[in-house]
Amino acid sequence: MPEKRATDVEFSACFSKEKIDSFKNKIPLVYKEIRKLRQGKISAFPSKIECMTNAEIKEGKELGGGHGLYILPARIKINRSMSSEGIFMNFIHENLHYALPELQEKGIDILTEYIGCRAGIGAKEICRFLEEAS
Repeated sequence: MPEKRATDVEFSACFSKEKIDSFKNKIPLVYKEIRKLRQGKISAFPSKIECMTNAEIKEGKELGGGHGLYILPARIKINRSMSSEGIFMNFIHENLHYALPELQEKGIDILTEYIGCRAGIGAKEICRFLEEAS
């Protein structure tokens, strides 16, 4: 199965091009890592990433989030006001929700950090811990 290319994913125009360009080349690695988790049993990922509305961000913050949303069956929305690293980590996080819907939030958080580390963007101390543990 051919790897999904970064150009196969469209970010809505509301995102800063500079922020997206800073990590777009790492998207194929993200998909490769997620496919490994699913033993290759995923052929497609959501193809468009939308910006969260102000109301969605506000509601999310009230619940302790406000960074991103995964909406069934295959919609991802991310808070565009975050740093490029924040957008990228939430891109990973929401794609994990899509690929592993049975997983609880804590598991998604751990896998997000793991894949972020594999892509060279995770928190250094967490990446060091994960590397030592493997």
